[in-house]
Amino acid sequence: MADIEVRLHGVRGSIPTPTSSPEIEDKIRSALEKATPADIQDDESIDRFVSAMPKVERGCIGGNSTCVQITIGEHELFFDAGSGCFAMAKTLFPGPFGKGQGKAHWFFTHTHHDHIVGLPMFGPIYIPGNQFKFVSPISNLYERLVRFQHFDFFPVPFDSFGSTIDFVDLSQTPTYQIGEDVFVSWLANDHPGTSFSYRIEHQGKVVVFSTDAEYKDISFQAMAPVMEFFRGADLLIFDAQYVFTDAVQMKRDWGHSSSFVGIDLALDAEVKELLLFHHDPMHTDATLLKNLQQARQYLKNMEPDSTLEIDLAYDGQYIALSPNP
Repeated sequence: MADIEVRLHGVRGSIPTPTSSPEIEDKIRSALEKATPADIQDDESIDRFVSAMPKVERGCIGGNSTCVQITIGEHELFFDAGSGCFAMAKTLFPGPFGKGQGKAHWFFTHTHHDHIVGLPMFGPIYIPGNQFKFVSPISNLYERLVRFQHFDFFPVPFDSFGSTIDFVDLSQTPTYQIGEDVFVSWLANDHPGTSFSYRIEHQGKVVVFSTDAEYKDISFQAMAPVMEFFRGADLLIFDAQYVFTDAVQMKRDWGHSSSFVGIDLALDAEVKELLLFHHDPMHTDATLLKNLQQARQYLKNMEPDSTLEIDLAYDGQYIALSPNP
């Protein structure tokens, strides 16, 4: 039985957002304010001090747009091709994908720019011998990607990739099986042009990837399919781009959600871990950390005894889920 290995290569929403110099300066200043002379007396003490700092303070959440990799034994599953897939490519080159021996199923939630902008820069797709299945309920995915790489916008056309690419239309297939024991199902989201969530199941473990979704109708009838789709997930990667006031006021119908909505859904669906994802490009790391603290406080107020874990998604994050014995 194989672990479900989740690697996040891009967690930002709407547009890639590099960390600015002023933000880095603020991080350095904050670290220096907390350091004592004993923390910086030699290399060993410095390493110890830095490693003890929270992730958001000693590093960056990251600015790459959506790309998630899930590895289950010999099976590679990619989700979306935002700018994060360029970073993913660098991790894949030393292995089979750098030798023209790689195979992957690539699932697409939708084709807004931030979710496909990295595809033409994904090196392994140019290497002969690599094999990809592009999988989505989007029945005209091929035509969309061809249009995206029209010569007016990019010098290399889609059909010139060296690898083998086959398209799988899931529009009439609610659950897709990979190998003997990996199952991927999908659910349509409320999002301009429609987006799709994916539920990955293997040996009793469940990961749900649900980005670019809005929840305006909270009636039982409207939410029942969502609850069933999220039910019992060990890990829910959830679109929490907006703070609550944004979601209910200024940005209604923009197709995104908030951490508070994610918590409510996760509690009702008995989710074990909620990972806040698709971060607003206007939010600095400090803002995101504040949002996380508010989310945890909201959970404490709603369900003081809840075991639900909440965290921020960040570029380079790795999570392993072991199958049930």
